[in-house]
Amino acid sequence: MKKLLILSLSLAFTLVLLGFSSGDAQAKETDEFTLNEIQQILQDYFSENDLELEVGSQDYVEYLLLQLLDKHDEKLSKHPQYDMIHYYMGEYLYLLDQHQGEGGYMGNDSWRFKE
Repeated sequence: MKKLLILSLSLAFTLVLLGFSSGDAQAKETDEFTLNEIQQILQDYFSENDLELEVGSQDYVEYLLLQLLDKHDEKLSKHPQYDMIHYYMGEYLYLLDQHQGEGGYMGNDSWRFKE
């Protein structure tokens, strides 16, 4: 009887510990994504919706501006990770402005967010 009680308590304790540690394996929190990861989420959205926009292109920049100003793409505004994507768009355009102010160009092959 004593062994059964100890075994039951040990099993319960193990399950509790596993339950607490499984939180680490769950989906990332919003603030745990890098800008490059969010950019990839946006690129995946473009691919899934047959939008041919390349990072750094004039069309890409115009798309981001229109989306920030008036949620031009309503489907994107309903994306489950839209808050992160919205943040990314603002950050991308800010960094683009800073980079161009230095006389640089942010093309699709030459520019990535620094980790």
